[in-house]
Amino acid sequence: MTLKNARPFSPAERVAIALVGAVICTSVFSIYISKNAQWDFQIYYSSALLHQSGISPYVSSNFQTLVGETQLYYTYPPFTLYLFYPFAMLSLPAAKAIYLTLKIVALAVLVMLWMRTFRLSKDKWLFLFFVFFAFSGAVIHDMRTGNICMFEQLVIALGTYWYSRGRIGLAAAAITLAAGLKLGPILLLGILVSSGRKREILYAAGFGLLFAAVIGITAMVSPVLFSDFRHAIGILQERGQGNPATWPLISEGVDALQETARIRLPQVTKTAIFGAIVVMAAGVSLLSLRRFVIREHPEARLWRICLIILLYAVVLPRFKNYTYILLVGPSFYVLSSSRLPRPLILACAIVMMFTYTNYLELGRVLLPFFWTIREYYSLIMAWLLWGLCCYSIAKWGRDGTLPLHSTKEAERKRATAVLEAEHRLTAG
Repeated sequence: MTLKNARPFSPAERVAIALVGAVICTSVFSIYISKNAQWDFQIYYSSALLHQSGISPYVSSNFQTLVGETQLYYTYPPFTLYLFYPFAMLSLPAAKAIYLTLKIVALAVLVMLWMRTFRLSKDKWLFLFFVFFAFSGAVIHDMRTGNICMFEQLVIALGTYWYSRGRIGLAAAAITLAAGLKLGPILLLGILVSSGRKREILYAAGFGLLFAAVIGITAMVSPVLFSDFRHAIGILQERGQGNPATWPLISEGVDALQETARIRLPQVTKTAIFGAIVVMAAGVSLLSLRRFVIREHPEARLWRICLIILLYAVVLPRFKNYTYILLVGPSFYVLSSSRLPRPLILACAIVMMFTYTNYLELGRVLLPFFWTIREYYSLIMAWLLWGLCCYSIAKWGRDGTLPLHSTKEAERKRATAVLEAEHRLTAG
């Protein structure tokens, strides 16, 4: 659809867009003027200063002289500290303003990459709203915390964009680079492995070994600092809204069961349940992927990207609330491309259940259910989307009837095919 032929927005749509835009702009502006926002960046900033002074940023007590008492500390590999050296040359207010501006630029590029990778131009206005409000507002939350997640997701999105265009080496390099920040994204090399092609598997193995070599060299060059880093990430214990992942949900569920039933389960119970869920999710995903083995679907790359990313989100033991930014583009593609009947009704039902707060009036029996919805809403959405992705691939992938995402080129080809068929019928 060209701009000339595009349907103009109705007055109600214009008002809705203006209101949503005002909310987003107000939220971002409030972060600029807030002295308490971007607390994660303040840790990065202070960590760079400590590192320059020869003090370990992986011990929370070392931050007392710079930012006062804090339980936070640096949690990324030692070589990433140099990324924040330029900010440490500025005053903290100036550094925070520049950092937030860079994040906004990164978000704009990220949205552009999502739209090009998953061909979302047809639903771009709906997608823009989805970006800011999906998964309990992961994007806004990331901006307010000042975490480095936005830049990590930008590099990952660049990798998936290259992969969707068949540039395997660049895709593997981008994913490996993103893993340098938080280690976990190295598992996303599974996107390459999921194709079953020898060339892509070799790329994944090669960059995986390169990543391991870099980590090993870091450990040899800075053994004391690397030991502090290992200890720092080893004691991370977060649950609930801050870390809505499968592992903490299982941990809290088992703890609640033991407390309520007054029983003591073996220590291995949590690990066994989590392991069984991981094996189940991986097995179902593998069975879904086999639908593409016999016949390669035209958009198989995009569906495999979505499936591996969603699988990664639901099985990773630590998946912070802002990390759900990773799922924004793939989730919208799965929703808009699958054959889910009346998806808006399902979405509205889920949203209504999430926003209902007077659950105490329903009695204590349903309290655990609504508490789980409140604390792990994003995780539940990720599991539902993963299931929808697997179902769509398994049901329609083998016979090639999985719906193609609508593009101008696809619409033109379909129109041409219809005209040719009519011409043949007329000639006959």
